[in-house]
Amino acid sequence: MWFPYSKAARWKTPITTGKFHSCQQYQNSLKNIAKQLHIYLETTGLLQKTQSWFRKHHSCQTALINIVDSWLKCIDEGNLIGSVFIDFKKAFDLVDHEILLYKLKLYHFDDLSCALFSSYLQNRSQLVKAENTVS
Repeated sequence: MWFPYSKAARWKTPITTGKFHSCQQYQNSLKNIAKQLHIYLETTGLLQKTQSWFRKHHSCQTALINIVDSWLKCIDEGNLIGSVFIDFKKAFDLVDHEILLYKLKLYHFDDLSCALFSSYLQNRSQLVKAENTVS
């Protein structure tokens, strides 16, 4: 599967194909790719033990428990604690795609997998339509 692209962003209406919309099939494909990526990262040990995002038996709560436990240990040892909290919600938009693809190669992703991610990341644009306004 390769991700289609256009040189100019366009607002598109989903095309109905049988019971599902093409957008639904596209989302299902992305979910399957994410699942396979997650399995690969888990089985190869590439995820840090402290990584809580999208892992079984891990959540925001387990992340908070781990960090608070770490802080309490530091306090018990007489150390100072400093924290900076950053919202990474849009962080992926800032990742240099060439560096990301390079890192996938470093993590032993095969050429076909890298090409798939490359086709998803390159030549992308997005439109948002709210009522009669398009941005």
